[in-house]
Amino acid sequence: MTATINKTVYLINMQGNVVHTRNMPYDRQHRSTRTLDVSAMNKQFEGQCQCGEVKYRVTGIPVTIFACHCTECQRQSSSAFGMALWIRHGTVELFSGTLQKWVRRTPSGNTMECSFCPTCGTRLFHKVLERSEMMSIKPGTLNDTRWLKPAGHIWTKSAQPWICFDSNLLQYEGNPDTFSELMAAWKH
Repeated sequence: MTATINKTVYLINMQGNVVHTRNMPYDRQHRSTRTLDVSAMNKQFEGQCQCGEVKYRVTGIPVTIFACHCTECQRQSSSAFGMALWIRHGTVELFSGTLQKWVRRTPSGNTMECSFCPTCGTRLFHKVLERSEMMSIKPGTLNDTRWLKPAGHIWTKSAQPWICFDSNLLQYEGNPDTFSELMAAWKH
């Protein structure tokens, strides 16, 4: 005879509020859930803003890293491009400080929530509100950046002319229709 128990799974949003709970059946004999257990794929990423006031940990499933050369990312990063580390089902834990948020429209018409340190202004996270399962860490804020390597580049038509692209990486003149190729190409 197999005994089945339930374990409670909590989904927590970026503000730390519980937004959904669900009981999942757990089979003691086989020691596995009957649904996909994403906790084995979850990774933790720790980082901070430039002044050190905001320190964070994000837990979630990393799916890709890419560089964006659009003029918005150039302006936001005060550099030639911005980078994005996409995390599926990401939860944010703040060790110190608070986040300020700013909302803007993207060229595709979506709404992007941008989270940053209210003291130094360092951008830490992005979230397209219409794509609630995905968030983006600005990977330059991570404590360990040695492993970062983008799977590709987007908005290359607005890239600075001195940028040399690696021909082995994916390249898109604008926003790709789907990010599935960037997700499939990313080696982590």
